[in-house]
Amino acid sequence: MKLIKKALPMIAVCSTLAFAQGAVAKNITHQGDFEDQMSQIEQVFESEVYVASDSEFNRSSVTLDIEKEMNDIYVTTDEAEALGLTKSLSFHVYSVISVQQVSDTIAKMIHRDAPTYFSVELYSNPMGRSDMVEYVAKVTEYQ
Repeated sequence: MKLIKKALPMIAVCSTLAFAQGAVAKNITHQGDFEDQMSQIEQVFESEVYVASDSEFNRSSVTLDIEKEMNDIYVTTDEAEALGLTKSLSFHVYSVISVQQVSDTIAKMIHRDAPTYFSVELYSNPMGRSDMVEYVAKVTEYQ
């Protein structure tokens, strides 16, 4: 009886794996097909990717700690435009944990890149009926 209790789950797992491998093998029958699919994946990473979502991110009025800590090189996007600064790099930071995590991640990137100036546009989206909030920050570095 003990053997059946241990063997039955193993049989179920092995049959699931065998089925999954068969499904993958059916989709990729030839090496050429596999290489075609992989080259499509590479192309996605080489271009900008836009994700469609039913979420509505709104501009957030929260002031990040990084803006206060590095106020000597922090500028708003309007100030950057008025000063005629040249964009050198732009990236996005995402978090559902906290706005502090967004600020900490931006701080690491700014310390690593050491730009002359940088700006941050913060967007937030409440997640459903929970008290969780998604944050996305667009960070632009200027030289």
